[in-house]
Amino acid sequence: MTAHENPMPSQQLGRVIQFEEDSDQPHATPVPKVDTLDEANVILSKVKSGHGAGFSTPMDSHKVLIDIDLPVKLFDSSTPGHHHLYIDKEISWADYRLLLIALERCGIIQRGYLEAALKRGHTTLRLPWVKKYDPPPPLKAKLLPRLHPPVNEDPVPINGGGPFERVHCPEHGKVDNCQAIRNIITTLEKLNAFEAVEPF
Repeated sequence: MTAHENPMPSQQLGRVIQFEEDSDQPHATPVPKVDTLDEANVILSKVKSGHGAGFSTPMDSHKVLIDIDLPVKLFDSSTPGHHHLYIDKEISWADYRLLLIALERCGIIQRGYLEAALKRGHTTLRLPWVKKYDPPPPLKAKLLPRLHPPVNEDPVPINGGGPFERVHCPEHGKVDNCQAIRNIITTLEKLNAFEAVEPF
């Protein structure tokens, strides 16, 4: 008796005499059915009689068992029994859209997930270490425009001074906004105005 565990007990089993070296090679040799894992070396997409979802004939009832000749990664979702699938294959949005529609039609992805993807123009997955109810991470402050180094001489305020006034910059020798920007930044920092806000 085999010590292996059946990966999907609802499926039919088969026995192949010789495997093809390349799955791209066309072959349609019938696969003889067997009843036990001891006799089997393949598992079929066909569902065993009595395990199907009520399709009209046994030939109509299948589960998704496919040979993917690409690098893939599968991560557990926050919901038990749910997963996130990464397939390392670049395709056009037009082709991806058709794939998503087919997956939704087969009940592999939810209707809401499909509709959101079609509206956004892409699918979205949480990163593997992020749980569904985790708060969003804080945003890093964006880089501000580069200002010239402060000068030793105090800038001369224009139009009465104040933190939001333009000033005369001794380094540039003309009216300049460099010190005014520094003053604004300092004021906003004191008001805690740089709190990150998550974009829509």
